[in-house]
Amino acid sequence: MNSSFWTDHNKVRNLSWIILITFIVTNFIATMIVSVDIIFGDTWEIWRGENGLESKPNLSLSYLFTAHNVHLIVIMKAIYTLSYYLFDMNNIYITIINYFITLTLFLSLYLIVKNYIKDIAFAPLLFVPLFSYYFIDIFTWPFLLSTTLMVSFGFLAIYFGFLKDRSITNIAIMFIFLILSSISTNYTFATGIMFSYIIKEIIYISSCEKVRKFDITKLLTTVIIFIITIPIPFSLLRNPEMGLSLSHIGTIIPNFIKSVAISTTLISSNNLLLTIPIFIFVSTPILAFIINKEVFKNKDLQAIFAIIIASLTNILAVAVFRSQENSIATRHYAFALILVPITAILFIKLNDRYKTKITHRLKLFYLTAITLIIIGTIPVGVIRYQQIHRTMTNGYNCVQEYYQGLSNAECQMIYSGSLSTHLDRAKELGLSFTKD
Repeated sequence: MNSSFWTDHNKVRNLSWIILITFIVTNFIATMIVSVDIIFGDTWEIWRGENGLESKPNLSLSYLFTAHNVHLIVIMKAIYTLSYYLFDMNNIYITIINYFITLTLFLSLYLIVKNYIKDIAFAPLLFVPLFSYYFIDIFTWPFLLSTTLMVSFGFLAIYFGFLKDRSITNIAIMFIFLILSSISTNYTFATGIMFSYIIKEIIYISSCEKVRKFDITKLLTTVIIFIITIPIPFSLLRNPEMGLSLSHIGTIIPNFIKSVAISTTLISSNNLLLTIPIFIFVSTPILAFIINKEVFKNKDLQAIFAIIIASLTNILAVAVFRSQENSIATRHYAFALILVPITAILFIKLNDRYKTKITHRLKLFYLTAITLIIIGTIPVGVIRYQQIHRTMTNGYNCVQEYYQGLSNAECQMIYSGSLSTHLDRAKELGLSFTKD
């Protein structure tokens, strides 16, 4: 390609979209290749004859709103129930649904930032990390669609609450999506969005020459309604047996820092001597925009900061409730990998704002690092897909042996502990993998 190509905004953007779509399609094909009709992980818990499910799956409120650990997975339970009646809960079809819901996460994120990045010709490339090795577990583990839904609905709440007109109608729509986000997994992401919304409204009110009582009343009413409709009822509904162990409280901050580091750089390390400098580095553009009060003037930037605050709120929640773990599994905060494109956008805009040698070098350093990591993990992704396929196939064979009376159903690769109760329940329900 000649030099004129790289100066043509449309050509560069089109090529960038082609590369991104290639990653999307390739991952979809790979996900379908490794998919096996066997449920695994926490999905087994949905089908046992407890927690409001005494016979066949149903859409009753008592079943849908029964907590799973500390979460309410209402929408996912509804999807699974419908899939039971449509195709006996065939996991391959559920995986397809899961993948397209994952696409909604990307599309809703793009909806928020598209105006802010319209001058970046290669902008689509910034979203390639969402279809990289780090998201493979999300693609292939349908149970995680609950988290994907939580984030996607949260993004739509940000769109209507931050980017659309400041009207009662848009506030109401924002609330609807906050509720949908909360009943998808947890209310922590929605809480982060509401906290951002409060800050945004305070900025708006303080910038007005004449403070209107209506704006103050509307903000206070919004906060009160949020507290009444989301944190209070959802706290009461969650499983009271899932508490915190104070003996592990000292791991919360390290886990939070390590989770933020990997979520913004894709560099995984349990070494705080490495992760703390990374944490400080990726905070550079955030601090720069706050110090220079740019975030107080631009609603697109306010929406991006809402994404950051909501993600950090949820990372903190994971660090709190997983405090007993020295290293939190990627799947528990994989949604926060959305901070990779967000951080890249901020580094680019930081250079656009200052246009100095140091901001230019910071931008190039970050973008180059992310590019090399993505390229370097492509073969790792291939290996990971192979591992997932092998795990699922072994699990399926183990389950089939149980139904033939040849095994005690200790299928450790599918679920820790004995599966006999779950497998008997699956046979009773006639799930697709139990049939010849």
